Amino acid sequence: MKKQKSLFKTNKKIKRLLGRKIPDRVKVNNLVNLTLNITDELDNLYLEYENNLFLESFLNTNSDTTIFDILDISLTSYSYLIKVFKINNEDLSDFDLDLEINKYIKFVRETRFTILNHIKLDSNDDIDLIIIDKYNFLLYLL
Repeated sequence: MKKQKSLFKTNKKIKRLLGRKIPDRVKVNNLVNLTLNITDELDNLYLEYENNLFLESFLNTNSDTTIFDILDISLTSYSYLIKVFKINNEDLSDFDLDLEINKYIKFVRETRFTILNHIKLDSNDDIDLIIIDKYNFLLYLL
């Protein structure tokens, strides 16, 4: 809140200086630089706050949490998704990164993954094998 108040005060000073017949450009430039610095600090604070909220949602998981719940939580922070996708695919361009993230979001939001919705996070099941077996079974039925 202090940073926001400081930003508002600085903006008022800039308006006052620019409202004069002959504004002092040096003072205006100094205040604009101060405003940019405060804005950068606020951006960093908001990003840190978002990350903390996101991590707290992971910490609030319990034994009833399913794998699908974790996937759903991962969608609440776009910056987290970017970070994870960049770590796993370092050679992706920004365009390809956006495509991959959008595919992931579409997968989690639109796919009705009943298997993942029933497997608890603390389960020792081999999830890959369960999914493969289910689709092999479904193909067998066709």
